Amino acid sequence: MSIPTIGGHADQWHRYYWQGHGPMPGVTSILKIQDALIGGDLAAWGGGIAADYLLSAYSDDQNRFGFPIIRAEALKAVSRKRDIGSAVHGKIEDLLSGKVWNRTEETGLYLDGFSLFMAEHHPEFIETEQMIFHPAANYGGRFDFIARIAKRIAIVDVKTGSYKESHRLQLAAYAAAQFIGRPGDDTRYPLPAIKDYYVLLLTEGGYELVGTGPAATTKIIVGPAERRHFVTLAKTYNAAKAWEKK
Repeated sequence: MSIPTIGGHADQWHRYYWQGHGPMPGVTSILKIQDALIGGDLAAWGGGIAADYLLSAYSDDQNRFGFPIIRAEALKAVSRKRDIGSAVHGKIEDLLSGKVWNRTEETGLYLDGFSLFMAEHHPEFIETEQMIFHPAANYGGRFDFIARIAKRIAIVDVKTGSYKESHRLQLAAYAAAQFIGRPGDDTRYPLPAIKDYYVLLLTEGGYELVGTGPAATTKIIVGPAERRHFVTLAKTYNAAKAWEKK
């Protein structure tokens, strides 16, 4: 695969390149270190979904001899949760960029939650779905949007699951980036002066706004300590990857 030598680029494995230099690991890849320590890792999450499915299926005596089929269905249940989240993000990106999109059964209720958020808070969008880069700490990422909410500039990450502590580190990582980088453009664009941080938790037909600003329904802390902690995680991640290559 040819890596563009001008501007920013992200590959299918969520690795980031600036001016052809990389790969830099993504913010969410680095956060797996923290998630593993606080019991919120994806393996445990997926295992829980699969286990719930198996328990439900095995409550029916007719299914006791169909384990291979049940196992396959359990794995699909894990993928479905992840795929719905990705699909919702894609629909929101289309919505914010003015593209035509169709309502689907799986995403519709979550998009109703996003529409309710829009109606109640009237965000003025400044940047949407942009790549960020921090070459000094060797990481990249892509935030959902930066908008003016309650007359203050905020960075927002959209989730379709439940809140976990590493989400505030994710926001801190985006805000700590050295610049915004766009495909095919070698300009290093500065991030707006971010005042507030929010995690927008979408539910089926509703939402919760977890954050630091006045619009938050649940308060969290995102500050210099969180930024420093994420940079430490990035250095640890990069050191571990370098060790693998020795």
